[in-house]
Amino acid sequence: MNDDTKKSDTLKESEAELKESKLGVRESEEDIRESKQDVKESKQKIKKSEAQLTESKQNITESEEKIKESEAQLTESKQEIKESQQEALHYMKTLVDVARESFLILDADLRVVEANPTFYETFQVSPQETENILLYKLGNGQWNIPELKSLLEEILPEKKMVRDYGVTHTFETIGEKTILLNAKQIDTVQLIILAMEDITTRKGLEGKLAEYTKSLEVKIAERAKELLSRVTELESVNKSMIGRELKMVELKKEIDDLKKQIKNGDGNQKNR
Repeated sequence: MNDDTKKSDTLKESEAELKESKLGVRESEEDIRESKQDVKESKQKIKKSEAQLTESKQNITESEEKIKESEAQLTESKQEIKESQQEALHYMKTLVDVARESFLILDADLRVVEANPTFYETFQVSPQETENILLYKLGNGQWNIPELKSLLEEILPEKKMVRDYGVTHTFETIGEKTILLNAKQIDTVQLIILAMEDITTRKGLEGKLAEYTKSLEVKIAERAKELLSRVTELESVNKSMIGRELKMVELKKEIDDLKKQIKNGDGNQKNR
């Protein structure tokens, strides 16, 4: 009886273990199914990422080709600009070399490309001290003039052409000068042409003329005052003389009347 009970208990335990094992198997199968689903989804994501990566690589390749094409076009454009610049520079140099005014040809960075002989003579500098030098650094920085910077960096880029822009500055070698500036920005060849006319002498003469004119005006005003006073005096004398003449006329008339009366009286006496 005890053996049968033991066997029965053992059997029940085995059945319970089997049931538990089956349950574990089911759970494992479920986990496997979920894992397979996860793997499937992961594979899909990887595939999608690979497709995106392939597309990105394709875009990168296309972008690199476009960049190379743009660089080639840019190089070609730079070459064309350089050729146009050289051609324009040749014509400009031909013109400014025979000009009476001082001329500078500047690049887009405001470095001196060319200067004409008049500039070298007027400002007493050499080509070695001038060409390929930033304008503001010419002659130990003597061209670092606020008015000039305003012209080249603010006014000219907007207007493209500026006429008769006056600047007065003291230069180290030639002293104080008044310069009349005319500038033109040529965007197509990235050059600036700057013309400088030294009007110091003319300005001095204009100043002297203004002083002389002012002095003359003062003298004229004084003389006019004197003349006005004299005229007033003469008018007073004239009035006085006119008054005397009128009195003389009246006296003469009275005398004539008396003579007539006397004459008439003598005639009457003779008739008697």
